[in-house]
Amino acid sequence: MIGDDGPLPLWSKAPLTGLDDLTGAAVGSVGLGVHAMRALGVGTVVDIRAEAVDLASLDVFEGLSVAQMESAGLLASFAHMTTPNAGRRTAALSVGINLRTWNALSDAQKAIVERCIMAEHGLNRTISMHQSALTLQAAGAAINRHAMPTDIWDAQIAAANQVMSDIFAASTLDADVAGGYLFFISDVAGWSEIGEAAFVAARKGALGQ
Repeated sequence: MIGDDGPLPLWSKAPLTGLDDLTGAAVGSVGLGVHAMRALGVGTVVDIRAEAVDLASLDVFEGLSVAQMESAGLLASFAHMTTPNAGRRTAALSVGINLRTWNALSDAQKAIVERCIMAEHGLNRTISMHQSALTLQAAGAAINRHAMPTDIWDAQIAAANQVMSDIFAASTLDADVAGGYLFFISDVAGWSEIGEAAFVAARKGALGQ
């Protein structure tokens, strides 16, 4: 079960003008983003949530929203924000439930869990977007917004495809999860605009394939 409202920005000390600015840098990411960065060709990548990392020692990293950057006092050092849509804030929430535990739940219990996740995700997304919007407004010109350079964007897509291919090849369960994910992101593109209920309905359809 996962909800996502778009990519977190790349925060950098200097503008990212092309792929070489990433591959030769000390980079931080989170989760599968670490694998994607390595597939992209970045030599030094750390998981900023799984390892004790001094973020100030990095050149570029992703994984924090605008509001989180401000709260951590990092905006002055990482004043360059690069995303495919640099003006958009983001929030993400994922929940993992043990498969045996999930299968033991009744349909009513599963429905309650799903609705709780929907409500929690919606609340967190709204709060995060509101806080980030206020932070962007207050920061003004202190944050330099950049569109993603084409070669970085193309390399990210290729790297993400490689990571997904690796997941498909890992095991039957991994392949089922990856297949379900690909199904519902293609079937419910823009789900946050059409509603949480449509997203959950599509997720059920994907997992039932």
